[in-house]
Amino acid sequence: MFSECETKPNTVVLSVYWSGTSTSIEDQRNQISLFAKHTKGIDVTNRRAPIDATHLKMCFDGCGVTHGMTGTLFAVGIQEQCDEVCKQVRLLTNRSKHVRVNCLGLSRGGIGGFLLAKGLARCRPDDVELNLLAMDPVPGNSILFQ
Repeated sequence: MFSECETKPNTVVLSVYWSGTSTSIEDQRNQISLFAKHTKGIDVTNRRAPIDATHLKMCFDGCGVTHGMTGTLFAVGIQEQCDEVCKQVRLLTNRSKHVRVNCLGLSRGGIGGFLLAKGLARCRPDDVELNLLAMDPVPGNSILFQ
C-alpha cells in the first residue's frame, strides 16, 4: 500500500489548466497562464501523449474565448474540454498507467474542474487520482450540476 506522499509505479502526472471566462491561456497577465507556462510537461491539449512521457499538461482558453457569447453566458464549451481531458486519461489508463491529475481552474475554469471530477468519477480509483484547486468558481448554467 502506498502512503499519500509516495508515487505508484507507472504514474503519469497530467496537469490541467482552465483560464477564466474571457481569458486566453496565452495571456501571461494572469496566474493560471503563468502556472501553465512554467509547468514542466509535454502539452497534449490537442494531441495524444507520447508513450514514454511522465509529465503532461493540458491548457484551455476560457469558454468565452472559445465559444463567444454562449460560452460567456452559459459556460458552453467547458464540457467539451472536460471530455478531452477524460479521453486523454482513458488513453493513459489503457496503457496500464496510473494517472495523477492536478487541475487548476479560475472562475468558469473552476467549474471545469468540478465537471472533470464528475467525469473522472467513472474511472477506477486505483487508476486515477485527482488534486483540484478551483479559484473563485462561477457556474454558468445550474443544469450542469444535476
